[in-house]
Amino acid sequence: MEPSSLSHCQRHRSVSPLLRLCLLLLLLLLLQNCSRPAHSAAATSPYLVGVGSYDITGPAADVNMMGYANAEQTASGIHFRLKARAFVVAEADPGGGGGKRAVFVNLDACMASQLVTIKVLERLKARYGGLYNENNVAVSGIHTHAGPGGYLQYVVYIVTSLGFVRQSFDVIVDGIEKSVVEAHNNLRPGKIYVNKGDLLDAGVNRSPSAYLNNPAEERSKYQYNVDKEMTLIKFVHDELGPVGTFNWFATHGTSMSRTNSLVSGDNKGAAARFMEDWAEQNVVPKQSVHVSSEHPRRVSALIPQPNEITDDLVRLASSYKASGGSQISDSSVAMRIRSSQQNKLKFVSAFCQSNCGDVSPNVLGAFCIDSNLPCDFNHSTCNGQNELCYGRGPGYPDEFESTRIIGDRQFLKAVDLFNSASEEIQGQIDYRHTYVDFSQLQVNVSASTGAGQQRVTTCPAALGFAFAAGTTDGPGAFDFKQGDAEGNPFWRLVRNVIRAPGPEQVKCQAPKPILLDTGEMKVPYDWAPAILPIQIIRIGQLVILCVPGEFTTMAGRRLRDAVKNVLIKSGQFDNNIHVVLAGLTNTYSQYVTTSEEYQIQRYEGASTLYGPHTLSAYIQEFQKLATAMVTNKEVPTNLQPPDLLSRQIGLLPGVIVDATPPGVAFGDVMLDVSAGSSFSKGSTVNVTFYSANPRNDLFTDGTFALVEKLDGTNGWVPAYDDDDWSLRFKCFKLIREFIEISDLHELIHKPTLFLMEVSSSLRDRVSGFNLRMTWICLFLVLLQNCSPALSDSSYLVGMGSYDITGPAADVNMMGYANAEQIASGIHFRLKARAFIVAEPNGKRVVFVNLDACMASQIVTIKVLERLKERYGDLYNENNVAISGIHTHAGPGGYLQYVVYIVTSLGFVRQSFDVIVNGIEQCIVEAHNNLRPGKIYVNKGDLFDAGVNRSPSAYLNNPAKERRKYKGDVDTEMTLIKFVDDVSGPVGSFNWFATHGTSMSRTNSLISGDNKGAAARFMEDWAEQNGIPKQATHVNHDGLESLHKTSGLPRRVSSIIPEPNEITDDLVQLASSYEASGGRRLSGSSIARRIRSNQQNIPKFVSAFCQSNCGDVSPNVLGTFCIDTGLPCEFNHSTCNGKNELCYGRGPGYPDEFESTRIIGDRQFQKAVDLFKSASEEIQGKVDYRHTYLDFSQLEVNVPTSTGGQQVVKTCPAAMGFAFAAGTTDGPGAFDFKQGDVKGNPFWKLVRNLLKTPGKEQVACQAPKPILLDTGEMKEPYDWAPAILPIQIVRIGQLVILCVPGEFTTMAGRRLRDAVKTVLTSDNSGEFHSIHVVLAGLTNSYSQYITTFEEYQIQRYEGASTLYGPHTLSAYIQEFQKLATAMVANKEVPTNVRPPDMLDKQIGLLPGVVFDSTPPGVNFGDVSSDVPASSTFRKGSIVNATFYSACPRNDLLTDGTFALVEKLDGKNWVPAYDDDDWSLCFKWSRPSKLSSRSFATLEWTIPEDAPSGVYRFRHFGASKPLIGSIKHFTGTSRAFAVG
Repeated sequence: MEPSSLSHCQRHRSVSPLLRLCLLLLLLLLLQNCSRPAHSAAATSPYLVGVGSYDITGPAADVNMMGYANAEQTASGIHFRLKARAFVVAEADPGGGGGKRAVFVNLDACMASQLVTIKVLERLKARYGGLYNENNVAVSGIHTHAGPGGYLQYVVYIVTSLGFVRQSFDVIVDGIEKSVVEAHNNLRPGKIYVNKGDLLDAGVNRSPSAYLNNPAEERSKYQYNVDKEMTLIKFVHDELGPVGTFNWFATHGTSMSRTNSLVSGDNKGAAARFMEDWAEQNVVPKQSVHVSSEHPRRVSALIPQPNEITDDLVRLASSYKASGGSQISDSSVAMRIRSSQQNKLKFVSAFCQSNCGDVSPNVLGAFCIDSNLPCDFNHSTCNGQNELCYGRGPGYPDEFESTRIIGDRQFLKAVDLFNSASEEIQGQIDYRHTYVDFSQLQVNVSASTGAGQQRVTTCPAALGFAFAAGTTDGPGAFDFKQGDAEGNPFWRLVRNVIRAPGPEQVKCQAPKPILLDTGEMKVPYDWAPAILPIQIIRIGQLVILCVPGEFTTMAGRRLRDAVKNVLIKSGQFDNNIHVVLAGLTNTYSQYVTTSEEYQIQRYEGASTLYGPHTLSAYIQEFQKLATAMVTNKEVPTNLQPPDLLSRQIGLLPGVIVDATPPGVAFGDVMLDVSAGSSFSKGSTVNVTFYSANPRNDLFTDGTFALVEKLDGTNGWVPAYDDDDWSLRFKCFKLIREFIEISDLHELIHKPTLFLMEVSSSLRDRVSGFNLRMTWICLFLVLLQNCSPALSDSSYLVGMGSYDITGPAADVNMMGYANAEQIASGIHFRLKARAFIVAEPNGKRVVFVNLDACMASQIVTIKVLERLKERYGDLYNENNVAISGIHTHAGPGGYLQYVVYIVTSLGFVRQSFDVIVNGIEQCIVEAHNNLRPGKIYVNKGDLFDAGVNRSPSAYLNNPAKERRKYKGDVDTEMTLIKFVDDVSGPVGSFNWFATHGTSMSRTNSLISGDNKGAAARFMEDWAEQNGIPKQATHVNHDGLESLHKTSGLPRRVSSIIPEPNEITDDLVQLASSYEASGGRRLSGSSIARRIRSNQQNIPKFVSAFCQSNCGDVSPNVLGTFCIDTGLPCEFNHSTCNGKNELCYGRGPGYPDEFESTRIIGDRQFQKAVDLFKSASEEIQGKVDYRHTYLDFSQLEVNVPTSTGGQQVVKTCPAAMGFAFAAGTTDGPGAFDFKQGDVKGNPFWKLVRNLLKTPGKEQVACQAPKPILLDTGEMKEPYDWAPAILPIQIVRIGQLVILCVPGEFTTMAGRRLRDAVKTVLTSDNSGEFHSIHVVLAGLTNSYSQYITTFEEYQIQRYEGASTLYGPHTLSAYIQEFQKLATAMVANKEVPTNVRPPDMLDKQIGLLPGVVFDSTPPGVNFGDVSSDVPASSTFRKGSIVNATFYSACPRNDLLTDGTFALVEKLDGKNWVPAYDDDDWSLCFKWSRPSKLSSRSFATLEWTIPEDAPSGVYRFRHFGASKPLIGSIKHFTGTSRAFAVG
């Protein structure tokens, strides 16, 4: 009966006995094979051999390449993929006792990393116990200079990668582990063969002048000045045949230049790729295979096709269009991108590095790029400039061709050696390993007299001046040069700012002039290694010397010979021993030259870290290892290198979001192959796709790019991927990503049809992506990035900001005290910006910077009350500071003292509320953003953003004191940079002194003035540049040029690239869109409509804080009479006796907006410079001291003219006559003038109607003639403050002096110096290198503080120094007390508190009664539209006017009154809003009491605005006479921009 006719159960029962029998036979067979070798030949195999490899390709975008130390060399694609390749060799040990084994891993990476090695060993121990450990595992790098960096642990090696890059590190650790696991799993009985041969044309000596300094007798032993010998080992499985090969040959991985941005294994990686492809194609090595010049590809065997392009092929190709992007699951990605041959056993070929220190692959020689003449022999310079001297590879000028040629030469030599290898390796496996402290190693060397030995010592690591000169493979910059044994005074000065080497170190390293004393630099952690591993691995007659650096040719020869001599003398080895040097192994410590080469101080000598006896130290210690090996003794070690993973700092931010234009999917084609196209072999074909950041998913062991071939039977089959030489994957942020096929003549044998496809992992999807899934993905990304490597920062840092834009109508501006300066629109919005710094388990501080004229005591009080309600005592008056930038273009009425709210008609609750709310919100945001992070501080001079507006008063300061300073204003900006351990840089605050008076006393648009503008520019810059993926160039021609080149991104949306000119189609399209007419909106729809669509991106917060700006004006062109154009009178700043005719001129005169932009831009530019170069990390405790003082009657000790001390007192507040004269930034009126020490009888009479000052007050305030005795005026409540807060905030070495007023230049200097003297007098050294900054206008406001001498002159600042001539002395005395308490760790008691007068406030500004429009007109209708069918060029001004309502009805906080929208397809998308520099919102009434009003939206079209169709949209809120406020919107007619 046939089985098919049985029931299911019957079949099952009848098969079961058969199945059991089969299993039994199989088990017996396995036992039989395990008990004896399968072949008689296998019985003689001395080893088990296994090979493995795995992808270690790191981030293909944003990450700096490791090798050239070129900060601008950032990855942007893949040339071909990087691999970790491993062999494991174990003694076969037939007796089963467990023989020794060794592992060697070769990385397509610049070098090994100590941290990588440590973590790999930890993983192997977890997997295999003690089987693999530091003694028998070696990890080596090929020294490609085209792989992502950031995976080493020492600071000097990760500076250009912006610190540690966890993604680079993880992929290498993972790849090494997997390659070793694969090799372990592939262990089978096998044999190993060794062969040697010379390769003559793959390397030249790039420092021949240093080589020639070696003894002539020694040089005569060698035919060449580089090692030409390649040593190769061949692994042959007894059953499977050849499975791999490793070879060692010395040539640098610098065929790819310092400007290349594609990830590549350079010439050695290429050679490995070629040989593995060759082996795959030729089914190695059944017989000796002819090697052709054509490199096989990796993905699939091409199906034979006709040898020419036919019409049928072209028609068939034309029938396939681009498919469009589609989402795919991870599994389908994996299946799609794997090689179709993935199940075949891999042949592994590694081209390992040797003593390549002075060996260049650029074999044509070094030439000057300007003259094409050979470079200078000794210094490799061209007319003294090293940066003009470049080595030329054999494919010059094509670096890819040079890489291919040098790789091919190594590949061909390796194949020759592989095919002819016949010497079998036999003998035991052994190894020795130890750690040595090279920073202080005693070494016995031959005495200089030639007789006997002398003991010398190695030095802590240091880099010489010639290190910065680079090499002919990648020259450095500036005026460095190779062969420099003296150094340069300027760079010594720069060096000393970082760390000045001590005399012992200088002597030890001589004749090296030290540029960076890296071995003694420990902040934030070790800059260079001290403890290094050295290792010998023996496999029979092959001995591998594993060295953690780059030995020069002669240094390597000496080490090999020294070890070889020890081994041969033991009698255990004959002369046929093969000793190879494996460079860049287990860790990295730069170069090792001979002592003679060191004297020349070429690049290699300058990079020999541990001084002139470094090579002798290596030879001594390797001889000890070799002796221990031959005597079968262990090598004890008491040292271990540090594991610094938990201390690593990484400033490279993660990918925030990926986006495509509306209607475009990820994977859509942006630039396709031409329709109906055909290409000949050797042509280049490319296509561009809309894509996403490759860092989202590295596609490890996969591909970003694929060329598919149409196979009639199987459809589209893989042909080439991004690990093929011919296919390049390139990514560009501006045009997204594209792949390119080149050199097809080497690959394609038959005409074929191709489809190119790109896969990418998406962090976010603009259209159709589930929002919940987006948040989950983002959350998982955050979890992934929150690694232990970035968690031990000494601080928690958090940033926040919030809108505080007050009423844009009817309210008087605060600052100029000009009753006619009433707000009527918005230039750009005002913000409160905060940082919080906390010790993880200790104190914390808050600093808030306001785009407001000054802080307000009542605002501070109410903010602290709200914080107490939220957080208890966590935030209080002691640790919270609130400071103002001193813009004179913000709404007033938010202070509590009468004198400061007179011109605003008293207290304006709306102004007050929006500021209090905004401060609270920004602190809450900062608190919620608290994460581990680091802070850096930097300083620099900015010379053209301020001038002294009262020079006659400044000149009254002692000449001796004035001589200590370069100028009469402080030019130093101090900046702190906040770096979140996970997110990277999140903000910066800086302090710089210049008044917020670029906008004049007649301006009526709300504006943050120059400091608010600078903050806006820097936050936009950070947003656009994705801080700090790489250092971004800042154009120093001013913001205008930056703006025109897209340096100033707008805030609302990313504009879709469009044609750069106006076409008829654009005009016709614009003409089809008329004004929409006004319509009502719900509040919620307004909120959604007006928010930036980038609001979910973490904000970068930048604040430009005020300092001692009292006498500093931003109107840097000087003061001139507006009637004559002549300079104003010097002492009184008058013009023919009239102060109101004297005005300062800003750099954009007569355009105040341009002046604001320029001064803001100058601060912004300096801040970016400081931000990018900030390297001094703030470290130390967080602390603070705060107290209240009654400045109306404070006793002060001051020195007498005889040298003694006397007690004086401050006075109740009073303002002098010169106060009413104003300043040259905003002069007063009538006949007041600055420098008036007498007063005027008429104005004294007027004064006395308010309050006549008493005799004591007059005497106390002298020589100030009192105009307003504000300190003694109490009706209806206090006119001026008496009780003021003073505060010191300390964050490590940064000390912030928080003062409630405007200190003049010299007053600020005296206060800073006095506090610094107290702090630095502490013997603990805690305040050794402190930065003291003064934060003006903080916590409260009490006008000006001059020096005693300036006070005598009674310029505006002296007349506004409220508490008399000893005001500054009082501040100095009390701040010294705070500083003393801080040093002594004591609290500061206070017995007074400022009044809370909120309930007493009087406000006379009437509310909005109602808004109206003409009959038949809606709110939001256009009153004056853009002309029909109009077109505008970049730089033009466009405007439209709408029927509107009073902006006080709703401040639209964190929203916008004005919007420019751009047409995208059928959708209008936001482009610019009222927080953009280019878009102004102007509000007006036909008459003062009219209920009608208009909103004019005025747009100055930026030079970087994309061409397209635009329109205006206005938002507002109207108030009816009866009923509730209603919101509305309206749009203008569309117009074309080109």
